Amino acid sequence: MEGSISSPRRYMQILDGTGAIAVGGSSAAGDVRVHAIVVHTALAGTLTIAGFNKRNSGGTIAAANFVLPVALAAGVYPLGDVVNDAGACTAALSSATDDERVAIIWQPNR
Repeated sequence: MEGSISSPRRYMQILDGTGAIAVGGSSAAGDVRVHAIVVHTALAGTLTIAGFNKRNSGGTIAAANFVLPVALAAGVYPLGDVVNDAGACTAALSSATDDERVAIIWQPNR
């Protein structure tokens, strides 16, 4: 039934290329929610996702990249409902072999 869906629509963005790709057109902190990463075939290279924060033992908060390793197995990796709180959310593959083998499930943060 049109209009009866209570949760916002989610989107899947398939990664293609080794440069940083804006997830969902992300351009600023807080504009995207990432729900999951889908890996079709074990990674030949790494997957780097940017736009999030880290906190060290002294309590200092800084921007950080989340790097998924070479040979990460095929599967769905749920992240919950994370918001890119440190900057634009980007994803980058280190190997062209992984083109079109990784997808990001996301939605706009409204």
